[in-house]
Amino acid sequence: MAKPIEPTVGTIKAIAYRDKRREDMQPIESCEVITGIGLAIEDRPANNRQVTILDHRAWLVTCKKLGTNLSWLMRRANFLVEGLDLQDTVGCTIMLGEMRVVIRGETKPCALMDYQHQGLREVLKPDWRGGVFGEVLDGATVSVGEKVILRRG
Repeated sequence: MAKPIEPTVGTIKAIAYRDKRREDMQPIESCEVITGIGLAIEDRPANNRQVTILDHRAWLVTCKKLGTNLSWLMRRANFLVEGLDLQDTVGCTIMLGEMRVVIRGETKPCALMDYQHQGLREVLKPDWRGGVFGEVLDGATVSVGEKVILRRG
């Protein structure tokens, strides 16, 4: 019998939302996340891309490759997490505080990234540096500093 894969534990480093599509991201300390929808305060179409999650270490690599220190808000993700590797996690479950999300895919960088900073789109492409998106299975109020648990397999 195969040994179960231990979950990876990290921390929510930051949270952000946008009022409307293409608007700047706004940092917040906590937010309500609704099952099957996403952040209660965010205007996002109903689909399986309800929240987006970015790995802090991947963002630091991105900034190093660009030779500058950029705000993670430029990536336009909802959650910045520390202590996790999000690469190859489609189908995995991630708990952010009491919120449970199934990861549905890699967040592919779009042309808006180069509008944020020239060259950002290309540097985000390798190694899932753009993060992941997922579907909210169990909503909750989530806050900066809470534990994150990634269950693989």
